[in-house]
Amino acid sequence: MTAYEQLIAGKTKVDRAKEIARALDHPTRMSILEILHAKGRATVTDLFMAMRMDQSTCSMHLSILRKCGLVVTSRDGKFIIYQIDERVLGGVVETFSQLL
Repeated sequence: MTAYEQLIAGKTKVDRAKEIARALDHPTRMSILEILHAKGRATVTDLFMAMRMDQSTCSMHLSILRKCGLVVTSRDGKFIIYQIDERVLGGVVETFSQLL
């Protein structure tokens, strides 16, 4: 079982939708997602420099996006690369469209 599957185990679609809605309800996190969407992938350095914010603040927001599954990481040498999990994002769009 992947880390994401463990995270969502036992949660209903409505619970997942609420969790993701809370994560998206912040302008900084939306900006991070917009940058990741435009670039495809980025390091925390790329993100905090583009957004002109402290690295720790950017990392905190990335952590929230990771915990709800919207962002995944991979390692490239000493760098952590962040990117949007398109599979999860597609599921979010589908879930929200069913709820509306």
